[in-house]
Amino acid sequence: MPWINKVWIFGDRPSFLSTDTSIVEHVPHEYVARVGPFRTPVTNFFLLFYLSSLIPRLSHEFLHFSDDYVILEPLSPEDSKKARVLEDLSKSQSRGKGLWKESLWRTYDLLKRLGYPGWNFETHVPTYFTKTRVLEAYCDFRDFITQDRWYGMLGITAILNHALKKEAMPLVCLAEEGRKIGFYGTPIPYDDIVEKCKNKTFLNFDDDAFDDNLLRYLNELLPNPSKYESSAAAVPESDEASLGRLKPPLWPDNAGNRIAVVLSKSPSLPALLTQLSRLPAVSVVVCTDADKVLQSDSGGARVRITTSTGVDIRQLAERCDLAISDGTGLFAQLVIQGQKPHLCLPTDGSMLSAPTKGAADELSLYADTSDPHEVIARLRQLWERLMSSGKAPVDKQDPKNV
Repeated sequence: MPWINKVWIFGDRPSFLSTDTSIVEHVPHEYVARVGPFRTPVTNFFLLFYLSSLIPRLSHEFLHFSDDYVILEPLSPEDSKKARVLEDLSKSQSRGKGLWKESLWRTYDLLKRLGYPGWNFETHVPTYFTKTRVLEAYCDFRDFITQDRWYGMLGITAILNHALKKEAMPLVCLAEEGRKIGFYGTPIPYDDIVEKCKNKTFLNFDDDAFDDNLLRYLNELLPNPSKYESSAAAVPESDEASLGRLKPPLWPDNAGNRIAVVLSKSPSLPALLTQLSRLPAVSVVVCTDADKVLQSDSGGARVRITTSTGVDIRQLAERCDLAISDGTGLFAQLVIQGQKPHLCLPTDGSMLSAPTKGAADELSLYADTSDPHEVIARLRQLWERLMSSGKAPVDKQDPKNV
């Protein structure tokens, strides 16, 4: 979403937030809550919208995000302004139970009594607002807004039904649009997450569904920090997940499983590096584009990166247990001849083939280098094949093997 001018964080300040206030800025509740007798932290949904709309330099038109919204594909300004709804609450057959449902139906009952529409706008996708819409709804509904988290009116549904009565607003049914996927109540297997997120624009989840599988998917989807994050937070502090510059020898003496990567360039390199850092292996990466994604200069890490062309390619091919290349050049040829498990990421459609059919040919897998999900899936497949072959050495860096 390159058309976003600035991000405002209202409430708690994330530790990873960039200090560049020209693109992102934190505003604590206390800054705007002083306009009235509002206690902090602010927890009521309607009050959160009202007070955040008072941020002086917030643009008149803005999008509301929560921390459990994820955009899975590019979103245009026109698309982001669509008024998406879940349902017409007047046609609902059940009111359900729980504090949130009670708040929703209390909001609906008040809206209908006051002569407003009763659509459910609690879509859990980015929502378009204007300062005028928020202010006018707050002024008209002020008598029904409380400081309690659950009591009173829900902000999004109340504000947008108020706007719907006063202005033309075409509605888009979220279910009919078919662009949102949500995971709630229980963790989801990784493969199901990947499959269900295909061709979707919006992802939402609750705490019960957020586990290692979903975290893995998000890390692969978004391998690099955004410009709104500080560079210091880009790499986890643990040695296992950090990236380091290559220092001789190619692999430390205690390295168990060894992965060699030789690429001229690859759009999937950031995702590939993240995945390599999670495998119980030491990876040597030779890539001219490496500096563009290098996030740390720490040595001794599981992923060792260099842009140098002076690396001994023959030694690299001979000593590795698994290889990744673009399928061309001496390294790929040596790997194929040496019958090494080999992931080919061709950049231009051309690659070397195994000279003869047999073990080396069966050990080669291919992936579209522009598709990070496919690259990671093929790498895992090749890794599992190596582990099941019984040829992989023990990982001496893994504490379980010490």
